[in-house]
Amino acid sequence: MTTETTKQHIHYRIPLVGQGVAGVTPGVLTLHPLQDAKIWQFDRTKNFGKEHDLVVAPSASGYAINNESRTLIQFDLMQIPAGTSVAKATLRLCVWEYHGDQMGVVLYRITQPWREDTVTWESHFLHYGFEVTRTTLKPPLAPDSWVELDVTTDVRNALAIGSLHHGWMLIAGAGTYARYTSAKFWSREGGVPDPFAVPGTSPATDRRPQLVITTGAPGAPPTGTRILDHAMAKDVQKTYPYDPIDRTNVFTTEDKKAVSWVKIRGPLYDRVRVVWEWWYHSPAGPSRYMTHSTLTPHPRQYGRSHWDWYAVWHEIRIRGTMVARLPRPSQWEVRIFIDGNYELSQWFTITDP
Repeated sequence: MTTETTKQHIHYRIPLVGQGVAGVTPGVLTLHPLQDAKIWQFDRTKNFGKEHDLVVAPSASGYAINNESRTLIQFDLMQIPAGTSVAKATLRLCVWEYHGDQMGVVLYRITQPWREDTVTWESHFLHYGFEVTRTTLKPPLAPDSWVELDVTTDVRNALAIGSLHHGWMLIAGAGTYARYTSAKFWSREGGVPDPFAVPGTSPATDRRPQLVITTGAPGAPPTGTRILDHAMAKDVQKTYPYDPIDRTNVFTTEDKKAVSWVKIRGPLYDRVRVVWEWWYHSPAGPSRYMTHSTLTPHPRQYGRSHWDWYAVWHEIRIRGTMVARLPRPSQWEVRIFIDGNYELSQWFTITDP
């Protein structure tokens, strides 16, 4: 319970179209890509969507200049049954070959739709948003070994929001590379096992990219999250229980405001700091619009030993502001941090009435 009245904003947990009823048996679900592709800075208008490999390489390494390659990959998250508790989500890529120096790689959320058979560097190299995770590739990486990236938080967010997930873009980190450096992974086309190969050999092994979902008990909350509920909404009740009003992820220029609402999981025995970062995602990339923080009161201030839960929210004004004058539809993201730790992102769109 709470008496907090600070203005704030949230995402609505809606079921994904085509999903079954809630509740799945704890276990492991492995998905293969809906589509994947590489894009190449050197050949900006050529499509490489049907190649047998996916490549990540920096812009300059060794003798190669303007040789940056990126990998795009998308999974159909609607294959995850509604009500699934995601304990862990791991993106796995099977190594084709690796050349050169140690290389940092960063995984970003793709912000615009794309098609495997048409995407190019020119069409999509700017269309990525916040950082999901990062890792360092350290040679030697043996052929048919696997690289793993933790995408748990982003998958949970996508399921909570219920909107289409456009996938991820894997980009080489900035750095100085004395030798020509490149990582190649098997694509969904190249990694399909050969049914006529000798069992136990590489061609008989499924080397396609994987999204491995470790599930929890039906209805169980995500492991480790501090958020009990969250939503984007048009307003919040002014009295207990301070629930969001008109949950939605689509606003118009005539709406007064967009509110991000968060219910923090208890028991809470001390103060909690919540920070909202509001990001506008333009075709040129994301830019931070504003940041706001709030500190919940200590339960002892109200004669309590703890809070069972605590609701906080923040808002941005839309109607009559510069927010309403941006090119539409405009794409927005709210990044939420609790006590300095990133918890989730809420996504919403502003359109014409």
